[in-house]
Order: sequence, then C-alpha cells, then structure tokens
Amino acid sequence: MRNNNGKRLAKLEQLFAATTDEVSTLHVDPDLTAIVDEYGSMKSQMGDKSSRGGVPIEPVNVALDFYGRPYSQREFRELAIARALEKRGYSAAEIAERMEAHLALLEEGGRDEHIGAID
Repeated sequence: MRNNNGKRLAKLEQLFAATTDEVSTLHVDPDLTAIVDEYGSMKSQMGDKSSRGGVPIEPVNVALDFYGRPYSQREFRELAIARALEKRGYSAAEIAERMEAHLALLEEGGRDEHIGAID
C-alpha cells in the first residue's frame, strides 16, 4: 500500500488556498452585522421559554419599553437599527442618514410575526 499523505496534503493545501482567496474578497458590512445581531437580540429577549440554570428568565420587550405603547414592524426595525449603529459609535445625524437604506434591507424579509408588532 502506497502512502498518499503527500498527495492528500497537497490537495488540502490547494483547497485551503482557494478558500482563503475567496474569503479575502468577501466583504462583510460590520454595520449590517451589528444590525442583524441587535434585531436578533431584541427578538430573543421576548422569548417566554428562556431559562438559565433552570430558573426562568423574564421576557423583555425592548421596543414596548422604549415606545411605551404598541409599535409597528417598521418601528421595531428602526429601533434595532438605531441601537446597533449607536453601539458602533454613530451620531444621531449619521444614524438618520443611514436609516432608510438599512430599513430597505430589513424589510426585504417581509413581515415578522414574532416581534410583537401590531401590524
């Protein structure tokens, strides 16, 4: 039986090099990543089945706490965008400037029935 480790290693190195080249050309928008993370965080905090160490965690509706009234899908998304960009150090004016573009991306996904919105 011949030892094919050298050939296998060469193939793996080729695959790794190709993957590295592809990944290096991939652009990930850190703002969009932060927005999606914030949206997910706000949504997950509303879960009523969360627990830590067997102790139930009270759900928190960040949007309801912020607005003090029932809110729309768009308001939930606006809040997630604003919170994410604020955490990244943007000013209120910069957030307002970027809001519509980010809203358009989030609204492509359609209606989210699990965020407690009235619409």
